[in-house]
Amino acid sequence: MEDYSSILEDSVPEIPQPPPLQCLLWKDDYRNILSSPIWNLPRLHTSTDGLERPRNNTDVHPEMVPHEAIIWAKDRQELRNLKRLSGYVVIGGTLSGSQNGVPYTRPYHDLCGIRAEFSPEYNAERRVIGIQKERDGSDWFEENCVHFDIDGQGGEQIIGISVAMHEAPKTIKVKLLSSLR
Repeated sequence: MEDYSSILEDSVPEIPQPPPLQCLLWKDDYRNILSSPIWNLPRLHTSTDGLERPRNNTDVHPEMVPHEAIIWAKDRQELRNLKRLSGYVVIGGTLSGSQNGVPYTRPYHDLCGIRAEFSPEYNAERRVIGIQKERDGSDWFEENCVHFDIDGQGGEQIIGISVAMHEAPKTIKVKLLSSLR
């Protein structure tokens, strides 16, 4: 695992500052977590690198949508202290169709945010992306949360996250590796 908690100046190649507009597209530069702006980490890639982004139903080009990163662990110590990822979902509308000749209507959900939480002993702030009024996501209604509990102290680690997309993120799947000790 890469350790993004500190960066040795002589080990990182000189990376030019992104154009001002690109910097403005990041909600945060994440130096409070990574000790360097996120765009200065050459081995860190976004989950959409190389992927065709779907266009949403607005006139805003997908490359102009602000960027956020859920950094659930910057090093092994944070991996051991990660206890939960939560998704904040709301009903986005309804789908209608028929199955075996029987009509149905069912709700579909939109993923509006993701929150990472650590064990109380670690004393780290929650990390939140997406919609929230409170910086730590404490204003999320519990009935809209889907929780993925993680036993970081027991050696469980996240090895992948998948997000189903249509015009906006719809669902999240977390893959865990359980025996790392």
